[in-house]
Amino acid sequence: NGIKTIMAYAQEPKVLLDFLRLGACYLRDAILVSRYSAIINCNAWLIYGLGTGLVYVIGTVIIINGGMSIGDLVMFCGIVNFLFSQILELSSLNAYFASMNVVLNRLYTILDMEIQIKDSPDAAPLAEPVAGKISFEHVSFDYPQSNRSSLKDLSFTIEPGEWLCLMGASGSGKSTMVGLLTRLYDCLLYTSP
Repeated sequence: NGIKTIMAYAQEPKVLLDFLRLGACYLRDAILVSRYSAIINCNAWLIYGLGTGLVYVIGTVIIINGGMSIGDLVMFCGIVNFLFSQILELSSLNAYFASMNVVLNRLYTILDMEIQIKDSPDAAPLAEPVAGKISFEHVSFDYPQSNRSSLKDLSFTIEPGEWLCLMGASGSGKSTMVGLLTRLYDCLLYTSP
């Protein structure tokens, strides 16, 4: 799990600093979006109020001059209220689209990342289902940010049908070994069987 890995490599101060920095950026952007959204919503309500008032004033003048009945004015005001309510709903979508833009940008950033671990050109596809032995021979692994080896000269073989229980203290290399096995990390030097 990520928290244990962070603790195992004593990365709490760095992760906390990253979290606070990203949180401050998010807060800044959220306040900016809220400010713009409030301005847009306020203007939309102002237009709604002025438009409705203008319809009543002009309608009253037309009724006094005999150009339409009170029923016509009520019907027209209902149509105007319906149209303005739709405009108000559209103005509230601004914040929704802004948050969706952030999500989509993050998604595209992840999808556009270049794959760092690539198969060699002469790699053969795995047979389905995978069955065979797992063998680590003199495997060593160092994380770039760490000044100590996670794995050093590790050798073992697991035959088909055998079980292996990984036990050890925090930071002893259990997750690293599984990461190497599943190619979350790639070996730079290796020998083919």
